[in-house]
Amino acid sequence: MPDTPTCDGCGAPLIWTVTPAGARAPINEGLDPNGNILLIRPKGLGVILAVTLSGATLKGAQSRSLPLHTNHFSDCPQRDQFTSQPPATETSQPPPQQTVGS
Repeated sequence: MPDTPTCDGCGAPLIWTVTPAGARAPINEGLDPNGNILLIRPKGLGVILAVTLSGATLKGAQSRSLPLHTNHFSDCPQRDQFTSQPPATETSQPPPQQTVGS
């Protein structure tokens, strides 16, 4: 049995998942009754899908005691180490256009 993946920043045990949009997402391994992420294992896909619930759907999942998790970025003390570069500002200039031929 393979070792449980852990966060490179804080060492917490993780489940690596994929969001419906196709992005990878680190999910806390432990269940959380206040969580908002439902993990789905579609047959034949070989991935774990992380679906974020909200509103009435979340309340229904919680009332049925479905196994919910939280995204690790919500509580990782080292999360800033993993964030991407800030988006370009409106004053950023695009690269100069190149013309082909003269």
